Amino acid sequence: MVSIVVLYLGLGVLMTFLGLPLWRALVPRNRWYGLRLPATLGNPVVWYAANARFGRILTIVGVATIAAAAVALMAGWTTVATVITLGVVVITGVGIASVAGVRTARMAVGR
Repeated sequence: MVSIVVLYLGLGVLMTFLGLPLWRALVPRNRWYGLRLPATLGNPVVWYAANARFGRILTIVGVATIAAAAVALMAGWTTVATVITLGVVVITGVGIASVAGVRTARMAVGR
């Protein structure tokens, strides 16, 4: 189970590094990276607004995942319950980030 907790640690780092450029509006519209919705792809203002919000929350969830996985490793919490808890943190966080990004996109286009 230690390896799975380490995997979550790496996932937190990945989410942080993927979220930061979006949050800072450094990623232009593209085919591969960002919150890709018809509204965001059709308007650069909507793209940057929605992705900034998505990226901010993704970065926060990434940092929280890093912290939780690090605490679990240092405390020796490597049970199935820990792995499930970290999974819930990640899935819930990415879901919240996605919903926030979609809501921001909808508000930016006036829906």
